Amino acid sequence: SSKHPVEVLKEGWSLGVFKYFLLLAFMMGMSIGIHAFKAPYQEFVGVPVIYFGVFWAVSRIFISIMLLANGAMMERLSFHGFLGMKMFLMSLVFIGLVFTSSPVAIVVLLIFVSIFNSGFVSMESQYMLDRMKGSQFKATLLSLKGLFRYPISAAAVYIIGLIIGVDQYILGYTAFAIAFMCLGGLIFLYILLSSEQKTR
Repeated sequence: SSKHPVEVLKEGWSLGVFKYFLLLAFMMGMSIGIHAFKAPYQEFVGVPVIYFGVFWAVSRIFISIMLLANGAMMERLSFHGFLGMKMFLMSLVFIGLVFTSSPVAIVVLLIFVSIFNSGFVSMESQYMLDRMKGSQFKATLLSLKGLFRYPISAAAVYIIGLIIGVDQYILGYTAFAIAFMCLGGLIFLYILLSSEQKTR
């Protein structure tokens, strides 16, 4: 039998999945914000447009490799370990975009942004399904992640576009790096603290 949407939301709350949706959506939204301006920024720093297709293909290859490795990574990383690793690596990439002006380094960093966007989707879905054990509405709850992701992505693209439009790329990336580490760090800390309280 079908459940009322409010009951589904209550079940998601009781399972504690929404805080994970929020962090995953935040990381995805911030990387989409950077990714949206990938081509113009590469052109801005002097990367020849003719190579853009090559870089896209390279990123797809690495994404495919990462997706194939998702199962092996899950065997070695807890969900919290994975979230911490992804937060740390994305922070390094965002900081790198602020401090480097090398076209080669920028291309490599933006390939990593593409990998963060698409290379861990299988892991993230499986981790979330594991959190929903016992629920009859796993697919419905999993689809709710979009309720977090799309508004955050739209806001991220708008804000970085606004900053770039009135000033420059570096200021936009600096603001993104700071926001990512502060807000993402707070959400991750809340996840760790709330999980610790549950185990007491």
